[in-house]
Formats: sequence, C-alpha cells, structure tokens
Amino acid sequence: MDCELTPEGRSQVEIQRDYLQSYDFTRIVCSPLKRCLQTSKILGFAEKMNIDPDIREIDFGHFEGQTFSAVQEKYPDHVRQWCVDEDSFTFPQGGSRSGKSSYAQKWAEELGAEEKIFVATSPHLDEEMSERIARHRLEREGRGWDTVEEQRDISRVIEQSHGADVLLIDCLTLWVNNILYTAEQRGEQFSEDAMLAHCEDVIRSAQAHPGTLLFVSNEVGSGIIPGNQQTRLYRDLVGRCNQVFAQGAHEVVLVTCGLPQVLKKAVSP
Repeated sequence: MDCELTPEGRSQVEIQRDYLQSYDFTRIVCSPLKRCLQTSKILGFAEKMNIDPDIREIDFGHFEGQTFSAVQEKYPDHVRQWCVDEDSFTFPQGGSRSGKSSYAQKWAEELGAEEKIFVATSPHLDEEMSERIARHRLEREGRGWDTVEEQRDISRVIEQSHGADVLLIDCLTLWVNNILYTAEQRGEQFSEDAMLAHCEDVIRSAQAHPGTLLFVSNEVGSGIIPGNQQTRLYRDLVGRCNQVFAQGAHEVVLVTCGLPQVLKKAVSP
C-alpha cells in the first residue's frame, strides 16, 4: 500500500529538518513510495534526490497504517508469530496428566503448518504402553502429524527435519530417563554436567532449525523427596534439564489442570 505521510509523520519529519540541514549531503537516494518522496521534499533534498525503484518498504497490506496495539488486538495469532524468536523454541511443561501435551499439540496445530512432525521419546515398556503409543500415533495421523520415535538422539532428528514447519518433542522427561538408563546399562556414571551437555546439544540443534519447535517436559520436583539415590538423581537431572531449556526458550508455559500459565515470554508488547 503506497500511502502518503500522515499529519503525525509530517510533523516528525519537520522536527528533523533543521537538524539535517547542517549536513552537506552530495547525493540522496530515495524510494519511489509517496511518503518517501514527501519526506525528501520536506527535508529540502528534492534537487539532490535520486529515485531508486529497487528500494521498497515492506508491504504490510491490511496492517498498513495501524499501530502495533491495534494489530495485536485484531490479529493476536499473527502477532504471536511475529514475536517468536526464530532462533528459539516454546517450552510447555507441567505435572503428569496436567494437559501440557494437549496444549502443545493444539498450539502447534493452530499455526496451520503443512508439515508437522511429532518426535516421541517414550520407550515401549510393556504391552499397555505400546498400545497407548499406537493409539496416540493414530490420533495424530488424523490431525496431519507425522510421528518419529526416537528415545535418545533427538538432536539428530531435529537436524534431519529442517523441511518440517513444526516439530513437537514429547517429552524431555522420558528422554532424560532413556539417557540415564542407557548409561546405567553400560555401567557408566552419569552427572548433572553430562546431562547439561546433552541439553545444550539439543538446544543448539533447535536454534539452527528454521521451523517452530516445542519441547514438552514434566515438572517432577514439586512433590516429596524421593526415597532412594537413583530416583533423586533422576529428579535432579530433569530439574536441571528443565532449567536449561527454560533459559533457552522464548516462551515457557506451565500447564496445571489443563490451564496454561505463561511464565516467560520473549516479547511483551
């Protein structure tokens, strides 16, 4: 939309006119847009003005001429996408059966993306768990999701899925469990620092991905103190992992009883 300067815009240009007159510009390059031409004339640059048709402003369409607050009120979903840091991700978490996974899936589906990948980290522990995994997978297929099962190396999945618009990783809690279990089976000691290194690898992969990423996790540290050393280690590892991902995320949401509470948001208009 090629519109003219508003009265407010004209006043702002006039304020700058006296200041800029003290500079001896030899050449002025200007966009052919009306308000750019008007700005140059008000500033007294008409004689030195060179119009370059390749210099164009972004066409904001029906957003043109509106304030950010007005656009946010009319088009909240669009604004949410604009505010997303492309080098970051969303981090919904909560207790078991809190509704966090449903919230994350709904949030992702509302983006209207064509290619959505659900990265499932849950192991097939028994027959009931396998049936649950299969049921959830079938439900997601009906909603346009592709499912990738990966219990440990989610960095690799992220790096190999750069064509996807949305990746939903559910969940980090089981991912930590799988890594810890593998270390135990190998007779290896596993520390918080080792877990931190794994988290940082995943976050780097997430930040390099061009799409929208969501990581789901459980808040496991709100209950009683675990009764044995191994369970306490697991609680500590998940807690450390959650802190690292919350630090790197542009948005952190705590879901309780199906109700989301935003704990962190990158942009506060």
